[in-house]
Amino acid sequence: MNFKEHCKHTMMRYGVTGDIIHTWMDEPVKIYGWSHRKYRHDCKMKIPMFLVRQYGEDLARNVVIDHLLADKEEENPVKTYNDPKMRIDRQVDQGGLPVAIDRVRFCLDQIEKYGLYRGTDFDTKINSRLILEEMIGALVAAEQALEESYLE
Repeated sequence: MNFKEHCKHTMMRYGVTGDIIHTWMDEPVKIYGWSHRKYRHDCKMKIPMFLVRQYGEDLARNVVIDHLLADKEEENPVKTYNDPKMRIDRQVDQGGLPVAIDRVRFCLDQIEKYGLYRGTDFDTKINSRLILEEMIGALVAAEQALEESYLE
């Protein structure tokens, strides 16, 4: 994503552009070009205090994580299936049981830890036949079944 796309995504998700965060994260691009992601693009990095003061710790951390995830998707694009916006091809092996467990657990952890978009409730329709609560329920059931079958 470029700067404008990062800011637009952040505005849609959190109601702020996060421009100061995105500028700070990508500042090394001026010196290092594409390889700038070796700097300020580590999920374990400490969020600088000036960003915490500006946005609050939780919001600053969430914007940083979203920035990192967006950049990661850009580095590792995958084939699409059905919808050109989706980057997963259901016909291609996605890594087997251990990967499935990790991915389901990651999704549930992120929903639990960071919640959903502001104002989203669990009756939100994904499409005409699926609500968010059913999708999360399916993930929980899948996590339990996958973990149980993996441990056998």
